[in-house]
Amino acid sequence: MTFDDTSEFVIAALGASAGGLEPLEAFFRQMPAEPGIAFVIIQHLAPDHETALPQLLGRHTDMPVEQAEDNTQVVPNRVYVIPPNATLTIKNGLLHVAAPVQARGSRTPIDSFFTSLAEDRGGNAVCIMLSGTGTDGTLGLTAIKEYGGMAMAQALETAKYDAILRSAIATGLVDHVLPVEAMPAKLLEYATHLTSANGNLRDINEQIVPHLREIHGVLQRRTGHDFSEYKESTIARRLERRMKALQIETVEQYVQALERQPEEADRLFNDLLIGVTHFFRDAEAFEAMGREVIPKLLEGKGTDDQVRVCVVGCATGEEAYSIAILLCEHASTLKDCPKIQIFATDIDDRSLSMARKGRYPESIAEHVSAERLERFFIKDDKAYQAKRELRELCLFSTHSFIKDPPFSRLDLISCRNVMIYLGPDLQQRILPLFHYALRSAGYLFLGPSESVASHRELFHTVDKKHRIFQRKASLPRHAVKFPLGDINRPNTSGPKPLPDVDERNLAKQLERLVLERYGPACVIVKENGDAVYFSARVNRSTNAAFSITRSIFRASASSGSSAWFRASISRRCWWSSTPPWWRSPGGGRMRRALGGRSRSSRAMPLWPTTTRRTCRRRSWWCAGCSGRRSTR
Repeated sequence: MTFDDTSEFVIAALGASAGGLEPLEAFFRQMPAEPGIAFVIIQHLAPDHETALPQLLGRHTDMPVEQAEDNTQVVPNRVYVIPPNATLTIKNGLLHVAAPVQARGSRTPIDSFFTSLAEDRGGNAVCIMLSGTGTDGTLGLTAIKEYGGMAMAQALETAKYDAILRSAIATGLVDHVLPVEAMPAKLLEYATHLTSANGNLRDINEQIVPHLREIHGVLQRRTGHDFSEYKESTIARRLERRMKALQIETVEQYVQALERQPEEADRLFNDLLIGVTHFFRDAEAFEAMGREVIPKLLEGKGTDDQVRVCVVGCATGEEAYSIAILLCEHASTLKDCPKIQIFATDIDDRSLSMARKGRYPESIAEHVSAERLERFFIKDDKAYQAKRELRELCLFSTHSFIKDPPFSRLDLISCRNVMIYLGPDLQQRILPLFHYALRSAGYLFLGPSESVASHRELFHTVDKKHRIFQRKASLPRHAVKFPLGDINRPNTSGPKPLPDVDERNLAKQLERLVLERYGPACVIVKENGDAVYFSARVNRSTNAAFSITRSIFRASASSGSSAWFRASISRRCWWSSTPPWWRSPGGGRMRRALGGRSRSSRAMPLWPTTTRRTCRRRSWWCAGCSGRRSTR
């Protein structure tokens, strides 16, 4: 296989630890001299000795084998070996060698290189796990898969040490588990397929459209989960990944394989759920959370109270445990600590099983401070186990916010880097759901590319940069419907029958009739000018046609409209933090009558504001414009 200088060639990274020399030698004995692939070997080496690995491997391959140097340009048909006591990464096709940041015993060079390779090479990255101890490489393998690459692992029965392999295979993301001697042929097949199918894979977005309904149907029948409202681009990337792994060139061929092989639906489902996550992801955002939100969640609460948190799309649990750590750290400074309960949800049972165990590779030391590792984790066999008291705060459960009712009375919802994979219509319906699930003044924590811009009436911004928002009181309360999505639900777009009037809603019907007949004409307007409610008497009182924009509430009265109506609109007697004293026939101020809570909506009177409107018992008028307080 040959490539021209400008072609995108595959870079294969081989990770190994103890017992890795023999499989490396066997691998390169089966590899031709010009495979059109570049190889980078990341092995755990003694930090204080020179390595003879380039010379040893050079005996088993005709390709040049060299120790990597800083700023080396990677080219195909060459083998690069990590130097001792170094961290090796790749960016823009250049190898970078740096001194390790972590102390000896906590270093994860395989993870570091795999992750950088995924970001730099995308679908042209391949990671291969060989014999070794520990868990180094597991997180990096996840990144390779997230960016569309391919992963292989040595068969357990052929490895001298298999801990590193078991950790990788347990993710469910390894495409091929093979004896070392069979890996070169599979790698060459994959690289050849990428070259021949490159044109077809570029227009996969066009190919996928006619088959989306079939794909969604197969997934729902097999897994019980609805992906019909995920972004098409999300589905397309995952399909492309599976097509590469199976060496299929068209979406039509893949759909046929999907229908013939039920286990392929499981693999596609697993690929759709892949998410790159780690402890305290976006460290500055978690610092802001710990500084601005966590103290307020615990403020004023005693031992009989509870702090309720929900982490949506928790994957393998790192985010849930990160929030638990922040809560524990602040709770330890308080004399009376409330009960803490974190509901962590996902639809991936495999990931939830890993989260419940709370066992993570030693590479988490890159993101968790030594102090926190000592306080909240136990080091065991080159892995970190979350302590029991931390695990007991988190309840991990299978739950879909699309089809299952939400948790309620929550103080905090964390839904980070989930909405970016969903279609715009579903995103629009999720935010009212979160508003419904939160307590008054509860908090919402989103990912860096997510916002509440489409529902500013429901949340106000606490920290724009770090995507922290707080629930507003909603007037009127935003309607929430369940479930949010289901491709098998009946079509409800037609007209809905009127509800029957029975004894249970007679009182409500009576109240509505009284308000329509005797209540004042009024409009409720949000801060940005949107009218959100018109009373039944508005049209009868004004005979006006309303035109509403984001920033202006305009009333275009007909030629027979009263002059006072236009004056009321222009003078705007707003109900705000300095409300006009507006009395009703019952004597209570209108602000109190409307609940006395919301400042996001304001009431506008639609009668003369300078002329007294009397009834038999009391006066009805607004003194906001005249500056005079109303009297009985």
